[in-house]
Amino acid sequence: MKSADCFRNYLKNSYFFSLLVNLKGRKKERKRGFLLVEMTQDEIWNLRYQEVMDFIETNHRNPSKHRLEEHDMLNWVKQQRKLHNAGKLNLNRVEAFKKLMALIEENKRVNQYK
Repeated sequence: MKSADCFRNYLKNSYFFSLLVNLKGRKKERKRGFLLVEMTQDEIWNLRYQEVMDFIETNHRNPSKHRLEEHDMLNWVKQQRKLHNAGKLNLNRVEAFKKLMALIEENKRVNQYK
């Protein structure tokens, strides 16, 4: 397995992303000071999207503003919502984001302890 695949699998299983550095239209991931993988913006967006979807499906709740480890997911969702409302969200991402918003509405203010 390539190091890029290992890193993508790691990101899919984690609830945070590392610092992104833009280099000539591509993104490079930095994790603990090591340059690991070069990714496009679409790949990064899809990883974030899958991270949030997996989180909601496994925990049956939305990311919380009260838990620090979930702030990155919550901020990403808020930013995508702002872009969507302004009509600036990339057209090939709109359909996927609508599915995410439907899932978020289903889990809105659900008492997880019932």
